[in-house]
Amino acid sequence: MKQELVLQTRNGRRERLELGMNFKEPEDQNKGKPILSDFLDDESMVKIIQDFLNEIPHRIETIESHFDSGNKEQLCRIVHQLKGAGSGYGFKIITTNAQALEKKIRLAEDAWQKTASKARENLVAILYRVYAGRNISGQA
Repeated sequence: MKQELVLQTRNGRRERLELGMNFKEPEDQNKGKPILSDFLDDESMVKIIQDFLNEIPHRIETIESHFDSGNKEQLCRIVHQLKGAGSGYGFKIITTNAQALEKKIRLAEDAWQKTASKARENLVAILYRVYAGRNISGQA
């Protein structure tokens, strides 16, 4: 079942992002609050950050697809890439959450999906919030 995420841009326009996999939004107090890069003040980073942000929907779908299909190796690869990239683009929270998921995946054996499920949900929720901030404060 496909779901979609509706985002409101800085200029008030609503944008729909169709998601390829099922996703349950986290029930936390920060749900929906956009996360912005720490490097917004650096004009030389704006285009690079935008390119990174534009890849997030694909990365979310890839994470969900590999998780759902049980492809532990490929899931670890993309999560490891996000762990390294997050801080480099000014999103330390991505690095922190990707590291937590990677650790759960690597340490768990047979029941790794059950063990890593909450960490995956947390990382995906963070990625949605980062993507939601792409049109704010110069990231457009």
